[in-house]
Amino acid sequence: MCRPRRTGFGMEQDRLPDPPRFGSPRAALGGILPGFDPSNVSHPNVLRRIVGLAPVLYPGSDHQSVLRRWKLVGRSLLLLPWTIEWFRALDTPKMRIATAIRPRIFAKLQRPYLTRRHGVAARLAVLKDHCRILEETLPEEAIVAIYTHPGLTLATIELGEGRSTTLRLEYSDRYEKEGEFTLGIYLSPGEKMIFTITCVVTQRPDGKRGLFIGGLQGGNDPAQPEMVRDLTKDMYGLRPKAFALFMAQQLAEWVGAVELRGVADAETIYQHFQNRKAIGASYDALWIESGGVLSPSDGCFDLPLRHVERSRDEIKPNKRSLYEKRYALLREIAAAARSGWDKARCGAGA
Repeated sequence: MCRPRRTGFGMEQDRLPDPPRFGSPRAALGGILPGFDPSNVSHPNVLRRIVGLAPVLYPGSDHQSVLRRWKLVGRSLLLLPWTIEWFRALDTPKMRIATAIRPRIFAKLQRPYLTRRHGVAARLAVLKDHCRILEETLPEEAIVAIYTHPGLTLATIELGEGRSTTLRLEYSDRYEKEGEFTLGIYLSPGEKMIFTITCVVTQRPDGKRGLFIGGLQGGNDPAQPEMVRDLTKDMYGLRPKAFALFMAQQLAEWVGAVELRGVADAETIYQHFQNRKAIGASYDALWIESGGVLSPSDGCFDLPLRHVERSRDEIKPNKRSLYEKRYALLREIAAAARSGWDKARCGAGA
């Protein structure tokens, strides 16, 4: 089971706190959320924003759209203390930019998030940490690039036979339940999506950062199998999903993470009762073959924080040339992507 674990996510709990017994609704909010100042919150303002947001997220007069609008308002009222705190977390200069581009962010608390066991309080804690880290880490130009399609281009690397791969850091509504940052791998000509890995920057109780991977997705182009073969060949035998994990390790380094974790098959959001469906490929298999270790405390995986090249002596003689070329290419990609990240952090080239 993926029970709360403070060292991985900063998860305080996995269910709603017991309702407090206070004299007024405003005092109740202060009791539910430690450090929360009820005097700074206006219930009518929040409710007006929710009602105004509903037709933006779910336009249309059809039955399904109307039902979704009612659900949004109803769930927001049910989760009102946490909704208020979430809206406050989003009321910062850079997050206002993000939500103007991606208004669905306002409704994140209402959906399964990261793992099937993240309750609303745990979702709020992780999301607030990520918002604060985003404010501290990236300038406004980079925020705009990440949250606007097609995302922030980190690097484009020339490969064999006229092909190239482009690496992007983006926010995707499609993967909104799996994390906040999506690393996309695209293959040209045609700029087809080959693989994505979605993650969130977390903060541990000791104040240090972590990176948690909540989702892996392959492309759905009819030519996907052929494109995967081409990219694997161009990467000297490295499969796209292993390449995606390599890029997540790079991102962990860029944001100063001291741990890298990944969700297990049994704990994905697709095992949540609101979102149940089969996943296309096993996450566990990739984590295990990459050196990941299943944590007995929460059922999720502790992953290698850095990519480690095998020594020449560990490689069969007939494979050494292949691995040397692969490692040289990975070093080139890592350097190019880091340069793209550094430029974005400085407000250039975003």
